[in-house]
Parts: sequence; C-alpha cells; structure tokens
Amino acid sequence: MTQHSFFDGNAGKRPSKAIHSNCDSSAIHNRPRICGRKTFFLGFVVAALLAGTRLVFLFAPVSTDPDEGWNAAHAVLAIGGGVLYPPSGGLTGTNYPPLSFLLAGLLGRITGDMIFAGRLLALFSIVCVAGLVWQISFKLTRDRLASAWPLLLFILYNATLCRSYLGMDDPQWLGQAFALAGLAVLLPRDSSTLPGGWRITLAAFLFVAGGFVKQNLVGLPLAVTVWLAMESRRAFAVWLAAAITALALGFGLCASVYGTPFFQNVFLTPRHYEASRAFLKSLPFLLALLPMIWASFWLARFRQEDSRLRLLLLCALMALVTGVVERGGMGVDINAHFEALSVLCILSGLALARAPGAWRWFAVPFIALVPLGAVKGWHDVTSYPARLTAFQAMEAQIRAQPGPVACEDLAYCYWAGKGYPLDFFLYGQRFLATHKDSALRDAIADGKISAAQINTHHTQQSAFSDPLPPRLQSLSTGTLYQSGSQTLLALSPRAQG
Repeated sequence: MTQHSFFDGNAGKRPSKAIHSNCDSSAIHNRPRICGRKTFFLGFVVAALLAGTRLVFLFAPVSTDPDEGWNAAHAVLAIGGGVLYPPSGGLTGTNYPPLSFLLAGLLGRITGDMIFAGRLLALFSIVCVAGLVWQISFKLTRDRLASAWPLLLFILYNATLCRSYLGMDDPQWLGQAFALAGLAVLLPRDSSTLPGGWRITLAAFLFVAGGFVKQNLVGLPLAVTVWLAMESRRAFAVWLAAAITALALGFGLCASVYGTPFFQNVFLTPRHYEASRAFLKSLPFLLALLPMIWASFWLARFRQEDSRLRLLLLCALMALVTGVVERGGMGVDINAHFEALSVLCILSGLALARAPGAWRWFAVPFIALVPLGAVKGWHDVTSYPARLTAFQAMEAQIRAQPGPVACEDLAYCYWAGKGYPLDFFLYGQRFLATHKDSALRDAIADGKISAAQINTHHTQQSAFSDPLPPRLQSLSTGTLYQSGSQTLLALSPRAQG
C-alpha cells in the first residue's frame, strides 16, 4: 500500500515525498502562489538591514547586556583561570553547564578577548540555527519559496523582538544549534519510515550536547521522547539507551573534572519563582508569535497524515509550554522561547506548502515588527558614541579603584581587570531564599570587596527585581562615581580614601 504524506499538496490523491515532487505542470499552474520573488527579496533586505544595525556592537568595547561579562568571566575560569564550580555557600557560582564556557574560552584564547569570542560564537550559532530552519523546511516540502519563508521569519524575529541576543555573548543560541541539529538528523525524508538506529543515537547525543550548554533546552527532547514512544517501541528503546548513555558520559566527565560542586551549582542553586511572572513575561512574546501559532493549530488537523508533522507539532507544544514555565524564574529572559520560535518558523513553511495563499497571514509580523526594529536599530546606531563614552568612563573609574571591585555588569570588571569577587544574581537569589548576607558583610569587612558598580534602576524593589543592588546601596559608605544609572559605590573606608 502506498504511503501518502501530509506534505503532498493533495494528500491521498497523488503520492510523493514532498509537496512538489510528482506534481504535473497543470497542478502547479493552478495552485495559489505564495508570493513573488521580489517580495521575498525585499523582505530579506529589510530584515538584513535591521540585523545589521545590531551588529555594530559585535566588536564594540561596550556591554550590551550584563550576561556578557558574566559569561566572559566564566569562560576565563573554564580554561584554567580559577574554579568554575566553587563550593556552595560562597559569593560566586556557576549555574550553567560547562560546554559553552569551554568553547568560548578556547576561542577567546585566539581572539584575545572573551566577550568578543562569545559574541562571535553566538552569531555563528544563530547562523547555524537559521540554516537548520531552512534545511528542515526544505527537506520536508521540497518547495524553495515555502522553505524560504521560515528563514525570513527567523531573521525578522531575531532582528526585532529578539535583537538583544543577536551577536550577544550568551550560550542560548549555541545550545539551540545543537538541539535543532539533533532534530534535523532525526527527521526522515520519507513519511513512511522512522529514523534508523544511528540517526536516533546521533540525535540523542546532539540533544544532550545542547543540554550541556544550557539545561533549559528541554522542550524538543521531551517532544522527541513522546513521539518515539507513540511511533515505535524499538525506536523508543534505542532513544532511551542512547540518551542515558550520553547523559552518563557527560555527567561522569563533569563529576571527574569538577566534582560534587558541579551538581550543586547547576541543579541546586536557588531561584525565586512566581507564576504571575511566567504569564506576564511570556504574554508579549506569545502575542508576537500568534500568526505562527495559528498556523500550527491549522496544521494539527492533518497530523494523522504524516508522522513528521506530529513530531514538529509536539515540539512546538512542548517548547511553548516549557518556555512559559521557565519565564517564571527570576532572571529568565526572552531566550526561554527560542525553542518555540525556531520550530514555529519551520511549521509556518509547512503551512505555506499546504496552503500557499496563506502567506499574507505571515506578513502580519512584518507590519508589526519592522517599525519596532527600525526604531531600535536607529537608537542602537545613534546612541552608540554616547554609550561608549559613558561605559569607558565608568570602566576607567573601576580600573583606578584600589582593591577588588564587584560589578553588577561584569563586563566593566572584565575589561578593567578586576576579577569576579561577587555574583550579583546568584548571591542575590541565595539572599532571597535565606535572608542572610553574612558572607557579603564579612567579605566587605575583610577588604575582599572595596567597591561595587550597580545599576540604580535596579534599586527600586518590585516583584521582578534583584535584591542585591538595593542591599549593597544600604551597606555603602558613599558614592565614588555616577554616570546616568550606573553608580560606583564605596563599601569600605579604604575605598573612599
């Protein structure tokens, strides 16, 4: 019996492996068109220009996010500059797995700067994810225009709504690249077959590698687990065996190199959680994804026609749910939704392969997001000279400060050569959990922290704010320097002297 695929434009009437294979010329001629190539070209030009306005920071000696300095500091530790996973209860810690820090650290040895290395690695990772989005879409549809749409949407969202992570020193896109590579390996070309044992094994190792970059990448592997359990007991058994083996190897290696503190840091570090924060933080991004979510709901009616569609729909569902749940944790940003964004972009291409006339629905994000990206892009370009001047002035003050300095934005301390005496976020989460700051007070009294750079915007307490900046402000003996919202506080008489 011939197996029909959802991706046949007229499933049940003409068998094929992809939407346009085995189509006669009259069928193609009478199909609704997606849109003209000129429209596509214009869209890509606009998205690329918006992305380009963000990439002015790629080699700029100014921080684009506090996470950049944090990741750079840990890359230094990972390649031998200190203890990456210290015992619990101290002023610092590392709540991420080590793979991204090792890769960024090795690249940093070549570039000479850990932040620049991390930005290059992140940008390369986004390019890889973009390529995988296109590759998976084309693999399933064999339609160049339909598979170009997901790529265009992916670039658009990264150049607008997610632009803060475009070329930013952060491991999320690196982990996503591993995970999406695993999905690409797993998906068979033919809907009538399941992936073989070697594909399942390789996919499991890629997913686990992504987890050793960022442990929040759980949506796609959960979906794969459910899909294989429904499709084939044998394939499910191979998947479990491969995943358990990969996890055992990874955890065993980390245990041998880093010891028990690895598990304490990565899995037992406290994080304040609020369900209301999960909803409020997720809602704006989910609204921006509505056209693609709508397309996925529409595609769900055809899920019985192709097992690969069932997998992608499960991936989208799991990624959406886990992303919303993760946003309830303090400090969790928009990157929690990157799994969902990647898969929904792919599903949009599959929807267009089935219903080409629906491309107008996916033009809605352009109407909403292009003006937003243009405003942000203009601000990034025009504000850069002033940001650079202000950043370098604060950096000079920190460099001139005698004794160790704690930085909320660790890029200041990294470029000023002041080390990493205090992790604002992790110690702040511990303070929220225990309401004790004796370790911090002792460090100040012993001269281990003589000054602290804080963002005064973060001293306004709210349900979503970090507790450490206002706490340090209360322990301060005076202000050493202030530029806009950035303040350098004295924490001991020696600092003022």
